[in-house]
Order: sequence, then C-alpha cells, then structure tokens
Amino acid sequence: MGIQKITSNILINKGLKLAKRLELKEIGFSSLKSARQYAKSRAIEALKCVDPHERLVILDKTSHKIIKEVEGNKHSVNPAGVLIPQNTSYVHGHPTIAIANGKTIATPISFQDFKAINEKNVKDIIAFNESGEFSALMKKADFKQLSEEQINYYQNIHNVYAFYEKNLIKRISKKFPKKLQNCQSFQELKNNFLELRKKGLNLEKILKMLENCNDIIKNSIGKHESKGIHKFWKDYADELGVIYKTNYTYLS
Repeated sequence: MGIQKITSNILINKGLKLAKRLELKEIGFSSLKSARQYAKSRAIEALKCVDPHERLVILDKTSHKIIKEVEGNKHSVNPAGVLIPQNTSYVHGHPTIAIANGKTIATPISFQDFKAINEKNVKDIIAFNESGEFSALMKKADFKQLSEEQINYYQNIHNVYAFYEKNLIKRISKKFPKKLQNCQSFQELKNNFLELRKKGLNLEKILKMLENCNDIIKNSIGKHESKGIHKFWKDYADELGVIYKTNYTYLS
C-alpha cells in the first residue's frame, strides 16, 4: 500500500490498530503536531501494557513520517540498524520506577538518551512517563558533537549527580550476592570485584555477579536519583549544547 496519508483524528482513534494490522514501516501525517501526537500515544501505550517497556518511535520532522517503531525493555531501547533521516526526533517512554503520594515516578531524560542525540541526525529526544508528562533534550543551533572522551567525562559527572554514594548502595546492598553485601559505596563495590578476581574467582562468575548488581541498581532508582538527574540537566544542558525541558510534576 506504500506510505499512508491519514488524518490525525483517524490515527489517534484508530491508528494503533491500523498500524499493527497493515504492519506499515512508515506512516505519513499532514503536520508535525499530528505525528508527535501519534508518537506520544504509542510510547505511552507501551508503558501501560502487561509488560511495561520502552517503545521508541522514530519521527522524520521534515516529512512528518513515522520511520520506525522499536520495542525495548524496561530499562532501554536500541534503534541499531535503523536508517536515521537528517532531521529526526526520537519519542519514547520511561516506565514507572516508584509511586509516591499517588503519583507514578519515572526517570527524566537519561545520559544514554543524550548519547543518542549526540549522533548527527537526531535533533531532539523526548521521554514520556505513564501520566503523559514529558522530559526532553533539544539540540541548540550551535551544537557540536562530543568525542568519546568528552562523553565519558560528562557521563561520570552525571553518575555523581544521579547516584548518592551514602544512600543508594548502602540502602540496597543486602540485595547483592552474599560476597558483596557489606558494600557501602560504588567504590567499595568496585574494590570487592577486583579482590574477587585477585583471589581467582572465575571471570564468568564475576561478570554474572556484576550483571546481577547492575540490575539491582537499575531497579532501585527512585525519586532521589530522579531529582539528581534533573539537577544534572539543569546545570549542564547549556554546556553540552542542548536545551532541557520537563513538566514532570515530582521534580519540583
């Protein structure tokens, strides 16, 4: 059938089923606003299913076409292998990580998201939470692509903002494998892994333990860590050449 030109009203009401039924690779819209409405609805739909996950909707801002929808997991989504047009917007969802005062909490836009728009053709990236609130990064006109060294530098700063050394690891260490349950900080966690390696513990077992710890850390991020990420963007967005915007109500 080729590219479908469908009005926004039809797409918002019927587009989800239509896209699945026809298995369209691209869907065209009469305006960027209509395309964004569709992308938002698809991203949020994935957050409200039985297995909440990130769904990335890749939008060509010039042609108003949805280029591709990519399914991820509860922590991330990877558009590897997708041909990205020159003026692209990424729209996706961030699953709920906690509930406080009756409000669902999701993380703001992540540094991993920034790494996505550090690529040449991606102009902005938007993350929606289950309630439809957004967190976004947009490239400034004078944005300059960061080198791998610069990326590592700012990611380390981001991690300091996001993870409270005296809070997070201490709070969740009892969930770690038995050999690591006395850790009080990321540094202690790292030192323990190095010590286990020196004592001859099989590398495969160490990597499995590390993967397990990473999953525990990711699943333990809450409101405090989300506020840390929010503060990082407020402090560093301008330096990184991007504009940061959000209306997440629990970050104030």
